[in-house]
Amino acid sequence: MPYQIRIDRDALKTLAALSAKLRRQIGAKIDLLRDNPFPPGCKKLNDDLYRIRSGDYRIVYTVIEKQVLICVLRIGDRKEVYRHLPR
Repeated sequence: MPYQIRIDRDALKTLAALSAKLRRQIGAKIDLLRDNPFPPGCKKLNDDLYRIRSGDYRIVYTVIEKQVLICVLRIGDRKEVYRHLPR
């Protein structure tokens, strides 16, 4: 059963500010999470946060198994995306 995906408001704002090419690229990566929330190259950041790479951008998300849900919390440049994450 494919996972549902929810994207946080701040992540949507970041995504909207990017070029169309980057939006498509990142959107494709997020869509791939529907079938496999832990793809090759996925990195566990802490107990419930994961990240995948898309070029120089990172997509930080959490997986809620009971609800079959993926919540994309943050999208950002690799240099800045980790600054305000909970530890």
